[in-house]
Amino acid sequence: MVFENVIMGGLWAYMMTFARVGAALMIMPGIGDSFTPIQFRLLFALAFNLIVSPLVAHLLPPMPASAAALVLLMGKEVLIGLFFGTIARIMIATLDTVGMIISTQSSLANAMIFNPQMASQGSLIGALMSMLGLVLLFALNLHHMLLAGIVQSYAAFPAMDWVFPVEDFHKALVLFVSQSFAIAVQLTLPFFLIILMLYVGMGILARLMPQLQIFVFAIPIQVLLSLFVMLTTLHLIMSGWGQYFADGLTTIFGGMDNVR
Repeated sequence: MVFENVIMGGLWAYMMTFARVGAALMIMPGIGDSFTPIQFRLLFALAFNLIVSPLVAHLLPPMPASAAALVLLMGKEVLIGLFFGTIARIMIATLDTVGMIISTQSSLANAMIFNPQMASQGSLIGALMSMLGLVLLFALNLHHMLLAGIVQSYAAFPAMDWVFPVEDFHKALVLFVSQSFAIAVQLTLPFFLIILMLYVGMGILARLMPQLQIFVFAIPIQVLLSLFVMLTTLHLIMSGWGQYFADGLTTIFGGMDNVR
């Protein structure tokens, strides 16, 4: 009987943690990307959950007596896992926004390509930025923070709490979406300044030489100038995004009190 209770308790802990861990890993950057085979994602989630379940078993509630309570509890855990995965996805989508801004400023907005990171059509520079961000995520070991954050999420959102924190989730999503756009604009400020100076200069030349179609000549200059600025500031953009990503993980996995 003792052995049976141990087996059932371990199986319940494994199933309970897999609801949150599996949901988070299915949409997290890198592991949950569309180009990652589904079989690998599932096997990785099962293996990682085998490590997590003993660590958080003492934080889990007992198995509910009714099927309705079981479905409600599992559904809450899945939603919490999807929430953390979505937060990480929003932060890496900042680079796609950066790429779209650069494409617009450099008159390359029509250069569209399939972005494997976002699993949709996007700008060419946005796809480049997204893939560079994915490489940087693993190079800086930020994926370790993602995995450790799943374990820490049991302190931020206790599994024994049956109340779903809708208000906290709403505040966090609004905060990270607004921060994502703000960071994207801050990272692309050099492009705004350079292109503004270019158009001011072209406007002055157009007034001095009205017979010359100056803005026709401005397009190739705008493209070359934007690409030059991108090459010279790329390391600053990626390092700034990496710091933002690490700070965001610390904020959200450190507890919802940080976003209030």
